[in-house]
Amino acid sequence: MEQEFISVKEKLPEKGKDIIGIDKYGNKHYCFRCACHNPNCKEWRCSLTGYGLIIDIDKWIYEQK
Repeated sequence: MEQEFISVKEKLPEKGKDIIGIDKYGNKHYCFRCACHNPNCKEWRCSLTGYGLIIDIDKWIYEQK
């Protein structure tokens, strides 16, 4: 069963949990929401390196492992 992408406007993913995000151009990003202490932080970080990404995610799903 394939998951449907969730809009960021509807729900944000858990902080620190890997996702597959889609930006407004349709590009796919493997990232996670910053796991800092600020519950309102919406910074996206690379799942491989942990570095901050300058992207705007429009929709997402949790990465299946």
